[in-house]
Amino acid sequence: MGTYNFRIEMKAINDKALLRERVIAAGQELFHKRGIRAVTMDDVSHQLHISKRTLYQLFDAKESLLLACQQKAMAEHQQQMQHIMTETDNVIEIILSDLQLNMKEIQKFSKEFLNDIPLYDKLRENMRQHRKENKANALEFINRGISQGLFRSEINPEMVYEVGVAIIDALIEKGFYNTVPLFELLSSSTIAYLRGISTEKGIELLNEFVGKYKSEE
Repeated sequence: MGTYNFRIEMKAINDKALLRERVIAAGQELFHKRGIRAVTMDDVSHQLHISKRTLYQLFDAKESLLLACQQKAMAEHQQQMQHIMTETDNVIEIILSDLQLNMKEIQKFSKEFLNDIPLYDKLRENMRQHRKENKANALEFINRGISQGLFRSEINPEMVYEVGVAIIDALIEKGFYNTVPLFELLSSSTIAYLRGISTEKGIELLNEFVGKYKSEE
């Protein structure tokens, strides 16, 4: 009898975990398509054909669901980075592979979603915390680029990291993702920034990336 009850209990836990993942996936789809402000918990429950009561047992508010969606996106990005790093240890190649993935991802987002991101302080705080937890890895990554002869030896890794973060934040805060074509935006920000810290060897790789991307447009 004890084993039977344990199995029932474990099935209930697994079912709840699976439903939670389905809710997060539905939330991501709706937020990305309609924007954050336009989506209600009613929309999410209708999308999944579940009751609002069931939904609220998993997430007590839309903001809780939004943060869970962000956490999932950050975890998936970490997995993508780990996969890329199994294929190459070249720092510039890793950055450019990640940049390509990010460009594809951003193209899936509606203007409404990108406009809404700066309005949610908890999203920004969550991102700041994520960066804080991963800062040591980022600094080690920059130092590796110096060791590989791809980044200039005289740069200060701490400053390079902070300026890079500030550029990303400015692009989001100013809403440039909505007003400037994506590749033009990246050429004028991320790629231009990378050129500034790279050696001739690193710049050659950047030029190859830009040339290849333009030829595929």
